[in-house]
Parts: sequence; structure tokens; C-alpha cells
Amino acid sequence: MKIDRRSNLSKAEFEEEYLNPLKPVIVEDVALEWPAYNKWSLPYFTKKFKEKVVLVNGDCITMGEFLARVAASSEVSPSHYLTGTSIPRFFPELLGDIDTNLKYAGGSYLCNPFLVERLGKVIDITEDYGLLELLICGKGGVFPNLHYDAYHLHAFVVQVCGEKEFTIYPPNQTSYLYPNPRQPNNSLMGDMRKVDPIRFPLFKHAEPEVVVVKPGGLIFVPSGWWHTTRMLSHSIAVTANCLSDSNYDAFFDDAVTGGYLKPHEKSALVELEECYF
Repeated sequence: MKIDRRSNLSKAEFEEEYLNPLKPVIVEDVALEWPAYNKWSLPYFTKKFKEKVVLVNGDCITMGEFLARVAASSEVSPSHYLTGTSIPRFFPELLGDIDTNLKYAGGSYLCNPFLVERLGKVIDITEDYGLLELLICGKGGVFPNLHYDAYHLHAFVVQVCGEKEFTIYPPNQTSYLYPNPRQPNNSLMGDMRKVDPIRFPLFKHAEPEVVVVKPGGLIFVPSGWWHTTRMLSHSIAVTANCLSDSNYDAFFDDAVTGGYLKPHEKSALVELEECYF
């Protein structure tokens, strides 16, 4: 498995070559023209949002305090990771600095008002923007676990500042990755830098693809593809999730299993999508 690197990729080409066949890709020039590309930085965020309170690793702290930890982060003593933070809800001032569709994620069924009503309490979706979040972490920081995105949603990550390393496994390697029975999209292995070979003997058979996304670039991680990240430098990124025809069946099965949708609602929702989109 080798992940393509592309530039100047149209949305039609993306959908045909990557979205529909569930194939990951890095597009290296998505954010080069965004205002955020030349504006965002740790000092800029500190000046603009110093007193704003955010939730990081279970603690409520100010952005000023968190960003100071990010600035001091190193491989030896890395910062925690700001994740799960809705831009429309908590940082609406940033919406004008980015393409909120991340070029390819527009038209997501997540903007369907029916789904917003049913799932809005468990994932932070809105009718205008779907699921759009801010990610910040210092050099040496890592995502807490190996996972694929909840509800089999597609993931789009645009790197605005800094470089981020992605370690990715295709769905056909799931048997080597020890899904948590209670949260099947999360691995039991914990910190991927020190996996216990006694407890997880099959992991040695897994074959990852390791890639680096640089500032201005986007990575598409399809539904069901396992991944985790490591910061090669202080990092600010934007992520969006997408629901389309290519992952709809898997999404619906997850939503039913989680108790948020009923089996008989599938046909009604399909009809609603046809009207809404």
C-alpha cells in the first residue's frame, strides 16, 4: 500500500479516484491560499484567544495556558492534544480564515437536519458546517490511541501549521489491531510507540503506511481506515468528517448499534436525503 500525493486535484477527480473507492490520499496544495496559512501561529492564537477556556485531556484551562504548554512541548515532554473542539461553536472567529468545506468535504449528509437532531448530542455537528474541528498539539505529542473515526465517517485533516506524521492501516488489517469490544473503532493497544508484544502478539503482522503532511496539505483517511498521529513540530490543523454514499451503509449500521437511529428509519432517511440534497 502506498498513499498517493497529489496537487491541483479537482473535487470530481477526488470523488472518482479516492472517495468512492475508499482510498487515502494526500493533496499537498489545499490550504496554500487560505488566510489561515499566513495568519495562524501559536503567538497569533495566544494574542487572540488567551482567555478562552478549552477542554484538554479532561481539564478546563485557558488557551493561554494550553498554548504555553504547546510552545514548551518536546519529544521528551510533549503537550496534550486539543481535539474534539468545534470551530463553529467555540472558535467562530476562525471560520473566515478557512474553506469550511476543506475543498472536498462539502455536501456531507451530516448537514442533514434529521441527523443533526439525532446525533448532535454525541458528535458536534451543525446544519451549516457538519463536523468541523480545531486540532492543536506541540512537538512530540501524539494522538491518544489508534482508531478509525466514529460512525465510519470519512476524515479530512488540513495541516495549517507544522508537520504531522500519520500512521495508517487499511481495514483488512483490523484483526491485527485489537479493537476494543466496547468501542470497536478504538484499539486496545494504547500508546503505539510501546505496544506490548506479549499482550498483543498479532500486531507484529500489521503493515502500516507512514506519511508526513506538511503545511497547506490535506490528508483524506477513508471510513474504517485505522490511524494515529505524531507531531513533528508544533501543529495547528483543521479536521472535518464526511458522510456520503460511499460510507453511508457502514455509518447507518454504527448509528443503529449505538441506539441513535432505528432500523426502520433508514428508508425514511434516504428519502429525506434525496429531497434535502
